[in-house]
Amino acid sequence: MDRFGIHYAQAVLDFIKTYQTGIIGIIAALIVAAGVAHMLSATLNSSCTAISGFACSDLSYTANGIAFTIRQTDNTYYYGSWIFIASQGARINSDGIPTGFANELANRTAVKLGVIAPGETTTVYVSSSHFADGAIPTNATVGTPLAGYIWLAYCNSPSCGAPVGFVRIATITAVLG
Repeated sequence: MDRFGIHYAQAVLDFIKTYQTGIIGIIAALIVAAGVAHMLSATLNSSCTAISGFACSDLSYTANGIAFTIRQTDNTYYYGSWIFIASQGARINSDGIPTGFANELANRTAVKLGVIAPGETTTVYVSSSHFADGAIPTNATVGTPLAGYIWLAYCNSPSCGAPVGFVRIATITAVLG
């Protein structure tokens, strides 16, 4: 190695020794920034788009289930209401609803809300076991996407024993966070 190369290598070593704390700090800051960017992208990539008559917000997807807030925005009363989530690939039965939703209603394990009154806001938590096509995969990791629908089964009067109407009230896209 010539004299210039030796001096250059020595200068680089001196620089690293002098500024090693700063270099480590910059690397740590970049790692933290990447983590924050990942969390923000997960939040920004989650959405809940409701049909007319409903509003949907505050969608949160974890390995245990999905939480969201729905608001009924028209003048309809929904009695004996049940909520269920189905992925976009869920099988549909002859009534046009996800097969697992019908099973959940028959077993009375769907998330029961009771009456949804005009203007009412309700926060709903749907555990992974209340998904039409089974639980959230046990191997799902942070960043796993979910695309699906929030379904509502309801009655037209307070005295009904079983739902008479089924409606897909929102489309969701979420990233496991």
